[in-house]
Amino acid sequence: MIRQHIKYAIRSLKKDKKSSIFLISGLSISLVAVLLIALWVTDELTFNRMFSKSGRTYQLVASFDSQSDQFIHSTPAPIATVAAAEIPAIEAVCRTQRSRMTTFVRGTSQFDENGLFADPSFLQVFDLPATYLHNDTPFSQVQSIVLTKTFASKFFPEGNALGQTIELELDWIVRSGKEPFVVSAIVDDFPENSSLKGSFILPYTLLKRIKGENYEAEWGNFQNDIFIVLKDGHNPSTVARQFTDIQQQQFGPAEEPGQNGLYADFAYYLQNIETLHLYNPKGKQQGMLLVYSVLGLGLVILAISCSNYVSLVTAKATKRGKEISLRKIVGASKKHLFIQYLLESGLIFGVALLCAMVLTYLTLPFFNELTEKNLKIDVRSYEVYLIGAVTFLSTLLLAGMYPALLFSSNKLVQLIKSGRDPHSASQKVRKALVIVQFTSTIILITGTLVFQKQIQFMRQKDLGYSKENVFLFEQKNFLPHYDAVRSELERQPGIAGVTAASSDVTDFGSETADIDWKGKSSKQSNFFITQVGVDRNFTQVLGISLASGEGFSGTAADSSKILLNEQAIQEMGLADPVGQTITFRGKTMTIAGVMKNFNFKDLKTEIKPCAFFLGNGFALGGMYVKAQPNKIDEALVAVQTLWRKYNPEHPLRYHFLDEAFAIIYKEDLLSAKLISIFSLLAIVLSCTGLASLILFSTELKVKEIGIRKTLGASVQSIILLLTKEYMRLIVLSIVVAFPIAWLLANRWLENYVYRTTLDWWIFLLSGAAIIALALLSATKIAIQAARANPVHALKNDD
Repeated sequence: MIRQHIKYAIRSLKKDKKSSIFLISGLSISLVAVLLIALWVTDELTFNRMFSKSGRTYQLVASFDSQSDQFIHSTPAPIATVAAAEIPAIEAVCRTQRSRMTTFVRGTSQFDENGLFADPSFLQVFDLPATYLHNDTPFSQVQSIVLTKTFASKFFPEGNALGQTIELELDWIVRSGKEPFVVSAIVDDFPENSSLKGSFILPYTLLKRIKGENYEAEWGNFQNDIFIVLKDGHNPSTVARQFTDIQQQQFGPAEEPGQNGLYADFAYYLQNIETLHLYNPKGKQQGMLLVYSVLGLGLVILAISCSNYVSLVTAKATKRGKEISLRKIVGASKKHLFIQYLLESGLIFGVALLCAMVLTYLTLPFFNELTEKNLKIDVRSYEVYLIGAVTFLSTLLLAGMYPALLFSSNKLVQLIKSGRDPHSASQKVRKALVIVQFTSTIILITGTLVFQKQIQFMRQKDLGYSKENVFLFEQKNFLPHYDAVRSELERQPGIAGVTAASSDVTDFGSETADIDWKGKSSKQSNFFITQVGVDRNFTQVLGISLASGEGFSGTAADSSKILLNEQAIQEMGLADPVGQTITFRGKTMTIAGVMKNFNFKDLKTEIKPCAFFLGNGFALGGMYVKAQPNKIDEALVAVQTLWRKYNPEHPLRYHFLDEAFAIIYKEDLLSAKLISIFSLLAIVLSCTGLASLILFSTELKVKEIGIRKTLGASVQSIILLLTKEYMRLIVLSIVVAFPIAWLLANRWLENYVYRTTLDWWIFLLSGAAIIALALLSATKIAIQAARANPVHALKNDD
């Protein structure tokens, strides 16, 4: 029986090839978008899940104010070893720290790679397949290095990397010198969809050489990513409190004078590694909002596609009325008819899904480039089949059920009446589908406009410093010769200024609470300030204005001077701050100036307190060169010429400050791109659906149109007859969509401390655009119907 149903379904599709091709094409295009979105969402939701212990693995996260949502994902080194000995719930613990960019040289080949310093327990926590040199131990000696497979094959193309010796410099800033390291293990490449980044792993104990012998005993030095595997059945919140107790015990009671109340509101959190990039340690959404947005976009496209299918199929219902009635007369039951038409829909969806999977495979490289991912369709992965099955079943349920129920439940007397819709309820369904389609589309258009407006606002906002014509790079061997290099570059044509700092001005990261001043209250015990070592001319070269004071004078006295921004002065509660002394990092400093506030983080973050000082133990690792207008090429040539003199082994890697926008707002730009592309697809699908409904109305009113034209009706009146009902529905969609769009856009903008406004013209433009596009889609079909010869319509009895 099923085979007969399938044969009949194939015969039915062949009978109306034009409609079948149109249905399959429309579904295929929309399903490509749905499949791409499904792959992207799956990739986001499976972050860090490839490790067998991921459900029990947590990252230790700190907060100095447990009532706030400010967290530090780096923690002190000694807490890992103490906690492992004192907390029985811990199965394994591993400390990691990212290395600087490290240069590997072999013959004429040079590779610049990032890696990790890690404890030997690293491969117990992150169980990557590995091949060891000795006894399943990643580090057989202190001078060991673990390479990923890809880097090993690149550095040792002849193979057999295990046991080979590599020479490298651990840290170019402290000039540790090149040392030999034995390749003690080869591990699989770090999964792209994980927290692990890099091409090699070095023993954690080597950090003592870079940061000092006491580094592993410094409880106040928060620089390590610590991962903990808990034994089965243990509550992470309970273990986190034990970590908090251990940390606080090292500093005595909160009221102890030396502590100054710093740890009074301190707390540790254990955040499961599967949630690291989507939620904060308290479970509040961060990246998950984008996942929900993209997932909602996919569901909207699927819903629009399915409603289009229903509209197109029901548009042919009256033409199939006699066919259905004859099948019932010869004994077809309601069940048989339902199965027949459900199989017909299933066949169309199956073909469309196969076409969509082929198209998805072909378009995946472009989508990967857009999203900066490496998504793959792996036929060995159950996830691919799960996505395909869910997509097929969802489409079948959403779009196949209603036509099958409609065709199988008609009464004979209704079926024989060709030319009228058998069910008034189906008209209500189609109207509801139009409203849902265009409401969704208007929301997407409005969202796209708001996204673009916010991005334009961020591009144009004055950040408080000059980023035009300024490029930044790591100094490497420029650093010990900084004064000479700066003087030489400043004499070159095309260079307007040269300076240096310990951090990138687009993302100052280091903070300290080691600051005291006269009048500091107990409520200010958790006061943190961003600390940046700078050259004395940093504010002049980058155009950071001083609200008061003269800044650094260029004399030896500058070593005891400090610049604070307005936010720091405000939070510290200082009046007439210039000339006052404070204690900073154990040293008495004089406030030489107050900088006007400037953004050194993204615009989602409020401006924080910031301090500039000369050196004070901070290596000025980044050099800033400001080129004169229209002379960037000359400035780059001058830097490269001097670079080859001091850094012959290293290529010059630089970036312009105004190019940092794409890095800082990577997620926002991705959101804007995805919403823009898929919104365009939703518009096309909605307009196609509207055109199908106009076609449906035209087929129902063929004779009415013929009679009206015979009686003298104009083309304009016929067009109005066919389109006015749907234009009303679109206007209703606009009324429904605007409040929803405003709420969603306003909620999204709340992510930004500095944001654009929701202007009335955004909603007016989105409404006008959808009306114009709908009219263009509908009018063409209506005009064809209005201009048709009425004689043919009146002669046709089908």
